[in-house]
Amino acid sequence: MAWYRINIKRSKVDGDQGRKVADRLRGLEGRWRSQKEREVWLTEPTSNGIAQCWSAGEECDKALGTIGAGNHFVEIQVIESSKAEEMREDEVVLLVHSGSRGFGGQVLKSCASDSEPSMREDDMKAVEYLKEHKRACQWAKANRDLIALRFLACLEPGEEIWKLGASTNDGTLGLDDIEKAKRKIQERKIIDIWHNSM
Repeated sequence: MAWYRINIKRSKVDGDQGRKVADRLRGLEGRWRSQKEREVWLTEPTSNGIAQCWSAGEECDKALGTIGAGNHFVEIQVIESSKAEEMREDEVVLLVHSGSRGFGGQVLKSCASDSEPSMREDDMKAVEYLKEHKRACQWAKANRDLIALRFLACLEPGEEIWKLGASTNDGTLGLDDIEKAKRKIQERKIIDIWHNSM
């Protein structure tokens, strides 16, 4: 789960005003753009300077930027009080609780079985599992960021770069703008907790 700063005053989400905000959020669960654009979103530089794409393949990637079901959700929250300096009292934030949308489960099923519930650390199967687990965690992180972008496109419509959150490409923003949007989302992120890894 991850928290992001949003530029909305508390008075805009309290009471009846909150319903108006909720109405702007309809239709966000559809597929986000093309596979090429999803792969650009899933690509990031590594410590050695080589770009790494965390794509899970086109079928899984179709779910990128969507919340899912079960215990996954997005909330607009108001901070009542906080001892953490990252959050201020009365600040309105976006909480995104979503993950790898089934990709992580596929990774586990491909590497674990009832007959072999554990693996040795130096086993090639364990090495492959950890590599794919990292891919699923990175995919989940990119998914939360894209969900936040899609919400910001509705919540802060005046910000040009947030238009990338729209489901379809209107032609005004391209692949180069995806990197700008990713940087702006990182500026808004307060914390990202990979709860399944804790």
